[in-house]
Amino acid sequence: MASPGKISYDTYTPPERNNPVERGGNELSTKQTNFLRIWCRDFASGSSVPDESVTALAQVLQTKPELVHEHINQIYKSHPTKEQVRAYLFAETNNHLQPETRELVKNFVTACRRRYSPTDKRRSVNKGRYCCTFKCGYRTERAFDWRRHEETHEPQDIWLCTLCTPKPFLVGRKDKFLKHVNDKHSNVVAKEIQDSSKVDYVPTADLNCPYCGTESGTWDERCKHVVGHFEDVKRGAKRVRIVREDDEDEDELS
Repeated sequence: MASPGKISYDTYTPPERNNPVERGGNELSTKQTNFLRIWCRDFASGSSVPDESVTALAQVLQTKPELVHEHINQIYKSHPTKEQVRAYLFAETNNHLQPETRELVKNFVTACRRRYSPTDKRRSVNKGRYCCTFKCGYRTERAFDWRRHEETHEPQDIWLCTLCTPKPFLVGRKDKFLKHVNDKHSNVVAKEIQDSSKVDYVPTADLNCPYCGTESGTWDERCKHVVGHFEDVKRGAKRVRIVREDDEDEDELS
């Protein structure tokens, strides 16, 4: 016999749920919708949920996959993810670009924003007080180099080589574009196609400071503000904690 206050799983029969939904029903119960809301908040990633995840959730909740899919879509519409917001802003601000160019630029910017592990050996410079705010592990002693590195994650200008077909070449730095033309198209004067290859791209960077949350009006203001934090550390001011929402742990300037 089970001890008082404890459940015997051999004899325990779960109580009927309030507003139960049988498999084949057309509505989700409050408990089911709350479960999906918490799952989306704590476990979902990206702007969509894979079909296999929807199927698994439907099995756990003992309901139809289409009901799960529909409710998750409603959650995303009312609580858009950061990726969804960025995609919307990009589409709105760069709608003037040709569809093919817009798709190339979107994929390029997405790749730039992708995080890399600090231990993936991509960086040869890792010393200095100016550290990458995208947490890739890069450090440098010079503010100029730091800002140039930041723009490898959040490009402010983009060049699309008009001579590269069918495989397009995109880059976010003028010096690298000129080098590409000199290396791959030696019969062309690089500066002659520099202007025609520059994309009329409108950046959609997050201008909030990752250390204190202050919102800047422009990318230039944002960079100057963040540099101020690094300079504060140099002068011995109190260190400031990271406030980036998508970080799983807290880091400090060092």
